[in-house]
Amino acid sequence: MSLAIAVRAWQFGAAPPGFNQDEALLAYDAYSLSLYGEDQHGIKMPVHLTSWKYGQMSALPAYAMAPFIKMLGLEPAAARLPFLILSLLGLWVFYLFAKTAAGQPAAAIALLFAAICPWHIMQSRWALDCNFFPHFLLFGAYFLNKGLSGAKWKMYLSMFFFAMSMYCYGVSFISVPILLVALCALALATRRATPGQAAICVAAYLAFSWPLFVMMAINYMRMPSIETPFFTIPFFPETIRAQGLLMFSENIPKQLAENAKSLFYVVALQKENLPWNSIPGFGMVYPLAMPFALIGIACAIRHSKSCAIVLIWLCVSIISGLIVNDVNSNRINAIYYPLIFLIGLGIKSVADIAEKVKIPKAASFCAAGFAFFLPFTLFCKSYFTEHKELLGAYFYEGFYQAFDFAQEKNPEVYHLTANTQSQYSTWVTEAIALYASRSDPRYVQGRKHITIDGHASLGYNEKYLCEIFLSAPVPKQGDIYIINISEKEFFPENLFDVTEFGGFAAAIPRV
Repeated sequence: MSLAIAVRAWQFGAAPPGFNQDEALLAYDAYSLSLYGEDQHGIKMPVHLTSWKYGQMSALPAYAMAPFIKMLGLEPAAARLPFLILSLLGLWVFYLFAKTAAGQPAAAIALLFAAICPWHIMQSRWALDCNFFPHFLLFGAYFLNKGLSGAKWKMYLSMFFFAMSMYCYGVSFISVPILLVALCALALATRRATPGQAAICVAAYLAFSWPLFVMMAINYMRMPSIETPFFTIPFFPETIRAQGLLMFSENIPKQLAENAKSLFYVVALQKENLPWNSIPGFGMVYPLAMPFALIGIACAIRHSKSCAIVLIWLCVSIISGLIVNDVNSNRINAIYYPLIFLIGLGIKSVADIAEKVKIPKAASFCAAGFAFFLPFTLFCKSYFTEHKELLGAYFYEGFYQAFDFAQEKNPEVYHLTANTQSQYSTWVTEAIALYASRSDPRYVQGRKHITIDGHASLGYNEKYLCEIFLSAPVPKQGDIYIINISEKEFFPENLFDVTEFGGFAAAIPRV
């Protein structure tokens, strides 16, 4: 745990540098909730965030962020702190769960591997909503396992965490009900729970998750939002989320084959070209660990009574990976806790065999060090040096630096390049500009006016203009241009003072 805390807390908030567009929008929603109890669109206490309008976002991470942003301000460290805390708590609960399922030695090995696991390290350091999901699944699995083995109230408590996981990531709308049906069948088949106890579990789960099922129903039937005194169940006029599911594909057999290929590529081969999820060569759980996962699966099947929850969790995660199109490690992140458990179990099994055949412990330690601690050391070196610089470019570090520089000049109008993620991607610029400006959400909505030196300020959409630069603009005094460095040719030195910040620049007219 000390090792886990050290590697996750080092340079926290600054590595990765910058702020991803999903982080920015989620943090801005949390900022709005902390001020007014509304999301950025003015919806009172929504159970699911409108966010991008056409692409929604889960609400629980924003509610978790809100107190930290209220205390520490709208800063990367404040937004990311709930993810760090939850990840560290997840590690400790993971150890307790593994200890119950496989014994203390295997649990200690699994915890040590989790502490140095690239997936767990990287997901704990940035504020993507889906990074909440696996931890709440783990808490549910832990209390369910304890409840099936002893005090039944823990089984009922587990339903709260399974229900809360539904508010963490959209994939849960499919995977969690499937998981609970499978776990209920297990509990009834093994007589570790009675039908009456199962009914109480269903009632406890629905008591906390029903708003999301109602939300799915009203959006399917295109009914208006439901506002209660405590929360809002929103209708989303624009959405593209359903297009990413297998059942809505035009050619289901072909898409299923593609999904299986993507799943194998991401999980088994650990090859993914998203630098914020993994570093090439290290994968999500180190390539050398996968043979131990296969050994762990064999061991878990042999001890299926104590490891049944893990095996079911793994199978449901695989099914989810087949249902979600073009899966990446974000969309399949529920699989990594059971995978790490199985890797720990596999390492323990190999260690037992080595002890039986009397392989010297020194040789075993050297082999373990070469297989895992050398890659871990190289991973840390890469993550905190050259990969950190790479993530800074992907997370718009230069844009934020140019924006901060521009704010010091107090311009009347900001002209913001649409060339952030792609040349004509205005939606990304609009998201990161909301975060960078720290604008009052009601000012953005047009519900609140701001005065400067006694004069009414421009409206938000008049002050922050998202533009596509295809030619040289006409310089205007009091305006500042934040541009992509590739657009520098449109801002000649005789007309603009250009200050570069990484891949972006601030251009000030000389008029």
